[in-house]
Amino acid sequence: GEFPTSDQSECRVCGAGMETNSDGTSCEECKSGKYSDGVRVKFCWECAVGKHSLNSSATSCESCEKPMTTIGEGSIRCDACEIGYYFMDDTCTVCPEHADCPGGTFLPIPNEGYWSDPSKPAHIYPCVRPTCKGGSELNRHGDIITTRHPECWQQLANTSTDKTTDNSIESTDDLIKST
Repeated sequence: GEFPTSDQSECRVCGAGMETNSDGTSCEECKSGKYSDGVRVKFCWECAVGKHSLNSSATSCESCEKPMTTIGEGSIRCDACEIGYYFMDDTCTVCPEHADCPGGTFLPIPNEGYWSDPSKPAHIYPCVRPTCKGGSELNRHGDIITTRHPECWQQLANTSTDKTTDNSIESTDDLIKST
């Protein structure tokens, strides 16, 4: 990026980590999530998916340590996971058995015939009720949405009755023992 001096007698060049300001009269630092490498310096570029830049004035972006990635371009930190992992507590963990993990910031999605307790989403349990469909579906924008069927878990915190077997359920652990 170049900008003219106040008397317009010469052009000044912005250095790495800088870009020409909006009115073209001076240089300013690249914002977090962006960089300027000193070659393409008219504007700062957003960090690509899988890279981030926490600091302003960045001259490059840092790669996320796999399986971490970023939700999109221009990220200031690694904030998502690759496919096959789920994101929880700023960490990526391998997808548990009997679940799908589409990556991003999604928690495990139970397969058909399985469910997960909302308070322990990484624990996948076999479902004793035939209504447990598990899985996921796409919304009208093509984004994955989870399909959690409340009939599989909705009253586990309180004593409830399993309508398929008429057994009293005191807790999630009791339900698992009864399968």
